[in-house]
Amino acid sequence: MIYFGFDLGDGESCISWSRDLSVHQPMPVAVNGSMSFPTAVGLLDGETVIGTHAVGNAKVEDLRVCFKRHFLENKPEVNETIVRFVKGVLEVLRQNQQLKDLVDDKEKSCFVVGCPAGWTLEDRSRYRGLMEQAGMKNVRIASESRAAFENALRCNKDSVETKLIQKSVLVIDIGSSTLDLAYVCDGQEHNVEVVGDVKLGGGLMDEMILQYGLKQLGGKSGEAQQFLQDHPGWFSRVMFKARELKEQYFTNEDYYFDANETLEDVVKIFGDGKALKVPLMLSPEIVETYVISEPHPLLDKQSFESKLKNMLKTVHQKVKDREPRVVILTGGPSRMKFFQDLCKAEFKNSKVSISKEPEYDISRGLAYAGNVDEKAALMLEEIKTYVASDKVETKVKDGVPDLIDALSQKLTEAMIDRCAVPALQEWKRSDVWDTLDDLKDCITDNTSRFFASEEGRQVITEASTPWTKALMEDVQKDLDEIALAHKVNLNKLSAGGVDVQSDASAGTSPAERIAKYITNIVGIITSVVLAVISGGAGLALLATGPVGIIMGLVVGACLFFLGRERVEEVVMNLSIPKLARKMLKESIITGEKNAAEVEASLRTSLMNNQQLVSDLTTQVSDMIDDNLAQLVSNSETQIVA
Repeated sequence: MIYFGFDLGDGESCISWSRDLSVHQPMPVAVNGSMSFPTAVGLLDGETVIGTHAVGNAKVEDLRVCFKRHFLENKPEVNETIVRFVKGVLEVLRQNQQLKDLVDDKEKSCFVVGCPAGWTLEDRSRYRGLMEQAGMKNVRIASESRAAFENALRCNKDSVETKLIQKSVLVIDIGSSTLDLAYVCDGQEHNVEVVGDVKLGGGLMDEMILQYGLKQLGGKSGEAQQFLQDHPGWFSRVMFKARELKEQYFTNEDYYFDANETLEDVVKIFGDGKALKVPLMLSPEIVETYVISEPHPLLDKQSFESKLKNMLKTVHQKVKDREPRVVILTGGPSRMKFFQDLCKAEFKNSKVSISKEPEYDISRGLAYAGNVDEKAALMLEEIKTYVASDKVETKVKDGVPDLIDALSQKLTEAMIDRCAVPALQEWKRSDVWDTLDDLKDCITDNTSRFFASEEGRQVITEASTPWTKALMEDVQKDLDEIALAHKVNLNKLSAGGVDVQSDASAGTSPAERIAKYITNIVGIITSVVLAVISGGAGLALLATGPVGIIMGLVVGACLFFLGRERVEEVVMNLSIPKLARKMLKESIITGEKNAAEVEASLRTSLMNNQQLVSDLTTQVSDMIDDNLAQLVSNSETQIVA
């Protein structure tokens, strides 16, 4: 499968294609002579033109730029513009001799289109629909921050930085219209900040440059402002020139700062019998005033720099518990030195990685993401087969004897120490309870109350947790083998879902991976065991099992005082004198031999309880299968979205 990574940006766009990813990194495709081309579309002699052909010709009509930033408004004119632009891009690709046979072949190729991490599944689905409406085949949508992560992971595959990225990384993708941030920890992507109505991106600076230029016109400023408002095509051309000026300045910022030089350009606009020259300029002084010092009306009366600084601080607080080992800066505006300095100042303990080719990062990463998702989809199909089989049920059923062994040991210790011994002590000093039948009732009542308490539940939890952990590690091993066969790292198994990534060795420990599963399964075991102990069948179990043995031991001790014949006749309901009761030692219950007999009796009783064994096997295996099925479903949603 060939993957086209399509980074449709608000200011510039880029397409990379995959070739053989095992050998080559995705390569950018030239569109009208530019690897990274303006996100612009217009009409020339009735035909759609895009990129440099749109912004570089004054004869182009209905020129549109900066339209992606308005996508979430869901306006018909914005949707139509996106479709027109994508159609134009596809037509250029069809003219490429190397790619023309791949563009429309959905069996051989796939388009992975980027979007901000903050877009909802509904937003992504609608965006995908626009791509398909434009004629794009086999479309997937992936977040741009994930693409930046996928690309960074492979730039220097064996470097120290890559190993740090695999552990925890904060991706900051600053584009023309959005600041897109995502925290990726052990392969799991977490959105830590989503830009709302205010579009905090490099495009705001383009508008600042334009407004500064209009002010230089003096008395003609209002006239020029109105003209641009009435003529969207000319406004788009001026904005494009402002962006070019900004990029030229910040690409060589040190030079302009050291020389204190002003970079200037002039845009001539014509129409309605008028000709106006709009000056555009940028200098260290203008940057200081408009970017760093002066409040912006769209930024809550904060300056552009101040808004960025506060947002970075907010994000840092959200990931404070586990600092990112690397902070990746990408997107065209990431070249701005003041932005780089802000990131370095906020994340002092992290390695700040600044992309050398930010204009290509996202499209390359999208192509990588498509390849990862294909492998993941095949892996998930095999996991489906695994879930449908009886492998998990067999593991649980075969492991039930070991679970009952662990339960019997812990339950016996608790029943003796927390139930039987206190009952014996109370019986020995009681003036009311003086028969062995009274002692039996007291032990039974103590046992029922204890295991209904939080402390009693904790005993079952402690007994079943190691068994559950071993079971889930065994299941995890099967899943890891499936993932390895598809060259995908199944990075985290939990009750809530899974993210997958290719060619990454980092991962959490087995105990961390299965923490949620352990909690859920232990809950099932506790419920089943408590139902057996606390119900009528449980009381019978106590009477015939450990309690019966304890009674036998007490009876044996009474033989010395009462004689065998009388004990056999009336012992259970015999009123035993307090003096005789006081002479009974607790060791008749707590001795190792007696405890072993109680444990063996309890183990036999539990194993012979077919309902308990059946419930444990069915409920535990069903829970694991259900969660694996949900894992597959959640992951498929991530892949398809």
